[in-house]
Amino acid sequence: VYHLAGVNRPPDEAEFMRGNFGFTTVLLEILKKNNNRSPILMTSSVQAALDNPYGKSKKAGEDHLFSYGQEYDVRVLIYRLPNLFGKWCRPNYNSVTATFCHNIARNLPVTIHDPQTLLRLCYIDDVAAEFIRALDGQADCGSDGFCHVAKVYEIRLGELAEKLRAFA
Repeated sequence: VYHLAGVNRPPDEAEFMRGNFGFTTVLLEILKKNNNRSPILMTSSVQAALDNPYGKSKKAGEDHLFSYGQEYDVRVLIYRLPNLFGKWCRPNYNSVTATFCHNIARNLPVTIHDPQTLLRLCYIDDVAAEFIRALDGQADCGSDGFCHVAKVYEIRLGELAEKLRAFA
């Protein structure tokens, strides 16, 4: 079971918990009701380690899924994804890279609060390839219980903006 659903930019902060933890709860209830013991892969976020409404909702979903896996002896694969880039990313919604590309291409301002912020980025095709490996039983999971996409790129926020400006 691939659980890729989530809420990341709701108009009301309460929707984070309903959409991220709440949907996970509904999914697990359906699996229990149907005695489905299939492995479950869930996308989470590096923000699950942070103390903000989005992070708390993702962490609650993770904890619920880990508990379910232990209770029902189900393999659980949770990916705390970093920032993503590539096709289908939407500017001003789910990707700083897409937002910067969009703004720079249109001569719009790019907002950078701290140019030294280190970004960890994954290319969406690498994420998809990892999920296919997981389907084949070859997920890259660590001793911390979380699975990882092998290819991660690191760049400072200011550097990313400068590289994209150079392309323009």
